[in-house]
Amino acid sequence: MARRYLIDGVSMTAEEVGAIKNPTESQKKQFIAQSGISDDKLREIKAMVDTLFPVIREYVKKNLTPLVDRVAELQQKMVELEERPLVPWAGTWDSAKEFKRNTFCSDRGAMWFAMADSKGVRPGSGDGVGGLSSRPDATDGMRRRDETSRYISCSRVHGAQPQGSRQRRTISTNHRRHALRRSENRVAGST
Repeated sequence: MARRYLIDGVSMTAEEVGAIKNPTESQKKQFIAQSGISDDKLREIKAMVDTLFPVIREYVKKNLTPLVDRVAELQQKMVELEERPLVPWAGTWDSAKEFKRNTFCSDRGAMWFAMADSKGVRPGSGDGVGGLSSRPDATDGMRRRDETSRYISCSRVHGAQPQGSRQRRTISTNHRRHALRRSENRVAGST
């Protein structure tokens, strides 16, 4: 059974006494008198607290302030990232329009990813500004990147398979079309 203290005529546990908000001097003296702490011991405890408190406060301030600042910085960065669009879309390519690095645009039925800022430079022109991101008839299973291009192809990255039957038909049709051209070129070359 927990020890009880009589404070202002009310029987309380030490936890209940500790929960009193803004205790009066009278309540403090009542608790001290019942707890068996001598006046000398109480003065010793008070002197120790007065000596240690500034040191502890300075230590906590010194070590927590950088962490609090870093948390505030990370929270601001998180807000900025949440507000940013998932796919930075710049619209349809136009020679009069400026396209920023790391944005997507569409041109000639394909989607392009800008690897550098540009204006008036058509994606895929081999000038090192950008590269194909995806197109309806993409048949490669790898990322394609022209050595001189700053645009990256992301179509069918990591061997992803075509999703719809229309896309499979398009790829199949393109394979047949290229095979037919190769055979025609061989025949034309042999005559």
